[in-house]
Amino acid sequence: MEPRTKKRKSKEVSMPVKEAIMELRNHKKSTIRDIAKTLGVSKSTVLYIVKKQERTGGLSNSKRSGRPRKTTVMDDQKMFAILEKNPSSTVEQIKITLQNVGIEVSESTIKRRLHQQKIRGFTSAYRPMVCEETNPMGNTLPVTNFLGWCEEMGLELSPKVYISSEGTVAQYGMMAREDILVGEVLFSIPRSALLSQNTTRVHDLLLKEQETLASPSGWVPLLIALMYEATDSGSPWAPYFGLWPVLDPPDLPMFWSDKEKTTLLQGTGVSEAVKKDLENMEQEYESIVLPFIQRHPHLFNPEEHSLDLYKRLVAFVMAYSFQESLEEEEEDSGKEDNPPMMVPVADLLNHVAQHNAHLEFTPDYLRMITTRPVQAGQELFNTYGQMANWQLLHMYGFTEPHPQNSNDTADIQMTTLRKAALYAATSEDGCARVQERWDLLCDMEMVGEEGAFVFGCEEVMTDEELRTCLKVLCMSAEEFAEYKENEGWEEDEDDDDEQTLIMEDLSRLPAPWRQLLHASTILTLKDFASDLDSDHAMITNAATYAKLSVRERHALQVRYGQKRILHRILELTN
Repeated sequence: MEPRTKKRKSKEVSMPVKEAIMELRNHKKSTIRDIAKTLGVSKSTVLYIVKKQERTGGLSNSKRSGRPRKTTVMDDQKMFAILEKNPSSTVEQIKITLQNVGIEVSESTIKRRLHQQKIRGFTSAYRPMVCEETNPMGNTLPVTNFLGWCEEMGLELSPKVYISSEGTVAQYGMMAREDILVGEVLFSIPRSALLSQNTTRVHDLLLKEQETLASPSGWVPLLIALMYEATDSGSPWAPYFGLWPVLDPPDLPMFWSDKEKTTLLQGTGVSEAVKKDLENMEQEYESIVLPFIQRHPHLFNPEEHSLDLYKRLVAFVMAYSFQESLEEEEEDSGKEDNPPMMVPVADLLNHVAQHNAHLEFTPDYLRMITTRPVQAGQELFNTYGQMANWQLLHMYGFTEPHPQNSNDTADIQMTTLRKAALYAATSEDGCARVQERWDLLCDMEMVGEEGAFVFGCEEVMTDEELRTCLKVLCMSAEEFAEYKENEGWEEDEDDDDEQTLIMEDLSRLPAPWRQLLHASTILTLKDFASDLDSDHAMITNAATYAKLSVRERHALQVRYGQKRILHRILELTN
């Protein structure tokens, strides 16, 4: 009897399946296991697509915009408690009290929180957004011009909301003037107001040269459109770009110095991801964009439309663009993904996990609809989806302070597991046996030189790969010979292998598996420049934390979250 075909992880996944995976992950918050079950694909395939989107941004169907707010929900709740306990507290006293519990907030931020809630001390559990009318002499001209442009373009804004523009990290956001019910339309925008490769004034040229502009990212046509429209004061979208008069990008690690990336992000994986991003951008610009610019000197200038501008606009697309999902019949016909586009007003909504609005696409308009009741004075939010702090920092330039990000993860590189197994080998023959098993795992597409085992706060997200690799690397010679002969298929597979591996299950793995995972975790922790105790001391000491720069704090939050998960693995496998 011929052996049954082994279960393999497939790298070739159709674009409709990729779209469906990201739709379930980002909009419906489905788990890796549930997505795999719904779509009939392996968990490893789902995770591969999710991780690829997180690292490259090339497959996202979700909104990617906004910035972190200066205080968190928990921070604002602490402000509530301080005022309730002592209503006569001054702003300075509130600031000092918050510092004592590890929360660094400026007095101006506290005052803005106060003003928005119409009390003398704090605001709601959302990012501060001051209504334009409250500061008619302030930085409101760009917003005023933009709103006038919106009206001219046929964009309809509900009278129950307003755009805010003062004193926030993200500069802009949308607030509720009145209570809003579920399902209400916040605004609708005609497709003619969208900025994309199909609406730009150089659309015909982009269409003519579409073959020469093809790239792995698929973003080049939009980026060229942005370069052209953003640098022309006569552009129909000039009031839109006027919201960012100097085109300052989000503070992503790609704009940090090499020293900052090396010093602050060592061991986190962010520096490596950023390095690939920059290499891809430079290669894309030099090989595709610059030749295009040089072919059309009447429209473009290499000095103005430079690599620096290109990188900044890549950051804008990463942070603010939308991508429309394909219709079912389009997916069935094998149509390629829709390209990303800029959606004015929609890209001003910021992010929290428990969002209260969602963008809907219709043939003629895009509409932002509330998904839950919103009270007057609250901010309207969309969400990026379930993202670890390293992903938020990499793509958006911020983190969620510990312990608020329940989606945090830590990686153990697959090659580190191989290294630990080689270290444990006691002879050259032992090392050869490890390499033979690793080669089989590669043939099964269970591992790769750039792959990683991903551990969440509560579950192992790559449980299929982890189980298989630990099992194969720890097999006896006889077991491996039979396993190899059967090409990785086993007659009596343990039903438990099909269950999601939660973190607590690590303590119940076979002893050799635990020993190998434990050794791999120790090697991973050695990649960091600091240990958990020193990071814990910084993150819990208000005075020390207050002295850190914004970048240092974000990097610390990433390192600390990853190390906590890795130390949990050590405890469970000891």
